[in-house]
Amino acid sequence: MEIKQQVDTELYNSHDLNEFKRRLESQNVILFIGAGFSSGVENLLGKPMPLATELANKIGELGNFDAEDDLPFAADEYLKN
Repeated sequence: MEIKQQVDTELYNSHDLNEFKRRLESQNVILFIGAGFSSGVENLLGKPMPLATELANKIGELGNFDAEDDLPFAADEYLKN
């Protein structure tokens, strides 16, 4: 997978980009794309990417807790337990 480095260099330095690429290549990473950028995007299986509330509830199902449609809460709760 080729990742082009067409990003604002004031926001990301070369160490951050190299670390990002390393983690993507390990295939042991979850990439969150926010602010509506992922709306309508399909994953590698051709299925739509979940929005924040859907993702929160899926994380809650995995962790056996009520995520209350809250992604930050769901992520914290899942990692805590």
